[in-house]
Amino acid sequence: MSYQSNHPPAQRITRAMLLALVIAVGVMVIEWLLLSALNVGTRVTVFVIVAAITSVAIGSVIGQWTRKRWQKEKA
Repeated sequence: MSYQSNHPPAQRITRAMLLALVIAVGVMVIEWLLLSALNVGTRVTVFVIVAAITSVAIGSVIGQWTRKRWQKEKA
């Protein structure tokens, strides 16, 4: 009996995670520059909160996109 996985191959997941990391770092750099330009007093706290939310959102979007694309290729 052969078992077919419903998960994308590890290589595809790795590429998606790398893409998410690159995008998240770019967004965080832009965010830090904006916070510096706006002279926000609690810059680090705001940065941590927004960076966490942004990273989760980017990861979720890229993960769903990767899964849908893989399922389309599989079908």
